[in-house]
Amino acid sequence: MRESRLILLLSLIAAITVGNLYLAQPLLAELQHVFTASPAAAGAVVTLGQVGYGLGVLLIVPLGDLRERRQLMLVLFGGVTVGLVASALAPSLPLLIAASFAIGVFTVIPQIIMPYAASLASDDRRATVIGTVQSGLLVGILLARTVSGTIASIAGWRAVFVVAAVLGLAMAALVAAKFPRQAPAAKLTYRETLVSMLRLLAREPVLRRVGLSGAANFAVFSGFWTTLPFLLHASYGYGPGAAGVFGLIGVVGAASARYGGRLSDRRGPQFTQKLSLVVTLASFALFAFADVSLVPLIAAVIVLDAGCQANHISCQAEAFTLDATARSRINGIDMFLRFLGGAAGSAISAFAWNHGGWHAYCASGAVLCVLAFVPYVVRSSRDRSPAAPAPRVP
Repeated sequence: MRESRLILLLSLIAAITVGNLYLAQPLLAELQHVFTASPAAAGAVVTLGQVGYGLGVLLIVPLGDLRERRQLMLVLFGGVTVGLVASALAPSLPLLIAASFAIGVFTVIPQIIMPYAASLASDDRRATVIGTVQSGLLVGILLARTVSGTIASIAGWRAVFVVAAVLGLAMAALVAAKFPRQAPAAKLTYRETLVSMLRLLAREPVLRRVGLSGAANFAVFSGFWTTLPFLLHASYGYGPGAAGVFGLIGVVGAASARYGGRLSDRRGPQFTQKLSLVVTLASFALFAFADVSLVPLIAAVIVLDAGCQANHISCQAEAFTLDATARSRINGIDMFLRFLGGAAGSAISAFAWNHGGWHAYCASGAVLCVLAFVPYVVRSSRDRSPAAPAPRVP
């Protein structure tokens, strides 16, 4: 299969599978009503899903360096299908939260795909290729909200998870038929792999910097999408369908991901990272008026998504230059830190909304944006010096 077609196939699979993690976000106001729960309790469906995802990228994604990737993905498809069916049948909120955690653990297939895509690209095109796959992934994230909200409005919230399970099985069949085999990059035991990840994190100041800054950045992104359904319901009387429509608006910002990759290739990843954080922070000047008018809310969603996605791509592009034999492990570390940040952002935003409404959320989001700059201010001498070829991790 030609490289361009393979990249498009990888983008499609990433787009379909990653959406599982975001299906519940447009449903939170509905779940709060159905299960007679507080916003914070309903928000735990999203929070625990992200915690599960973080554990999955830490404990499962590194296997991409040790196992044949197609076989690994098929196993993961099986696990996530079980979690989706359990969500559709959940009779109580605690069981739905538990099923969401399981979905998060197994919905790490895109993070198996990303290092594979990086291995296909030359050094001068790596960020562009990553940006292409990431664009598909981000469109999947945002459209998942739209599809989820639409299905919930027509057939109820449980139907959302049934449809997702069917789509997952279709993607598994596509992987089995089309995804090429790739030999493992390392010959290590699982224990040695986990130990090597700790060595990587201790050895590479760049990985610590992009991981910590990315965690704060993703906390902003996740916090907004967790809080949005509550804002739309409280200020405008809209249900899950409207929350899903905003996913379509977010696609405009996500579409800029590929251009963020090109900028990173031309001007360098650190330039793009810092610029993206400034863009993300600027979105909160618009969010401040989002509870009185939809116009600034729509504009802010586009700006926020553009900034967050450019940050993600440029951070990944820089991290993947560290060790070509350990890209799955590097990706696992980076995404683990990001989704811990995402889980924290969901919890913080739900807490802020519960205690102070929309403007309390805006304040918390702006503070998280500022925190994302800290790793660029507090840097080790090794991070400041010109990059040298990194030794391979055993």
